[in-house]
Amino acid sequence: MPIPARLVNERTDLSSADLEHLTAIVEDWSLLADLSLSDLILWLPTWNDAGALAVAHVRPTTAPTSTPEDVIGTFSPRGRLSALDQALTFGRSVTMRDATNPLVPTAVEAYPIHRPVRAARSTDSEGELGRDRDVIGVVVRRASSAPRVAGQLEEFYLSTADILFAMLISGQFPVPETVTGASGRPRIGDGVVRLDSSGTVAYASPNAVSALRRLGLATDLVGADFSGIVTRLLQRHGTVDAAIADLARGRVAGRADIEGSNATVLVRSIPLRSSGPIDGAVLLLRDTTDIRRRERALLSKDATIREIHHRVKNNLQTVAALLRLQGRRSSDEAISAALGDAQVR
Repeated sequence: MPIPARLVNERTDLSSADLEHLTAIVEDWSLLADLSLSDLILWLPTWNDAGALAVAHVRPTTAPTSTPEDVIGTFSPRGRLSALDQALTFGRSVTMRDATNPLVPTAVEAYPIHRPVRAARSTDSEGELGRDRDVIGVVVRRASSAPRVAGQLEEFYLSTADILFAMLISGQFPVPETVTGASGRPRIGDGVVRLDSSGTVAYASPNAVSALRRLGLATDLVGADFSGIVTRLLQRHGTVDAAIADLARGRVAGRADIEGSNATVLVRSIPLRSSGPIDGAVLLLRDTTDIRRRERALLSKDATIREIHHRVKNNLQTVAALLRLQGRRSSDEAISAALGDAQVR
């Protein structure tokens, strides 16, 4: 759901560049919600710094929602939500974790969003009104309270979510895509693969393995070089496109189709940066065989319809030319008029 522009214009003093940055985050933050097993709510500081306004909310598809009510347009005055106030004031994340399980939140958490191009900082980094002026929004995380059996899947989800939240704070999320060879937006439940810094598969969900099996994968995925797997599975002659190879290594962000003889799998790559250089990547996989087949059928149908229209137009032009020729040769004015009427129709 897009950010309501009317609320932003009426209740905040954010610029169009700020809103554009926030919109880019909201367009891609379902990934964060799914990995963190949490509801995420975007709060924006009001123009008078009296509190914050909720303008966007996403629920996870991987866990029960913790916020079933509609919160868009809700105002939170200062002092009501401590984590939100601290993130707005100091521009730092506010997390609450259990020492025995440091990946699981024990309370509401907050992650500040900084202005893409930060203003010149004065000696008072909190500004005149006691708030970090570079903070243009805060993502509040409400983890699902439903009990879950801790396992490899949950550990992978939560550890990856922590890296992406750190990237959000540092302004590196969402990652601009440089490979745009396919359309579609796969989600975590469709299939997910985690690559380490060398491009080796560290984790693969069951749905991701199943999607690649349809392409002809016959070996174990975990521990393998994913780029090498893609090279073998791509149904192409010669070398693999360099952009797709970089995407499969987790070096660049983007999405591309891996096409086999009987199946097509959409792969989306999101490089991870925990601190400095790329520290692996998250790959989202979705079996798009049926979708691509329908798209090709629609393209073929559209091409056929355009060809029919073209031929009908040519035939009508021929008929009009014959009527015009006959009308010129006729000496009877009534016949010429009738042929002229038929021609303009």
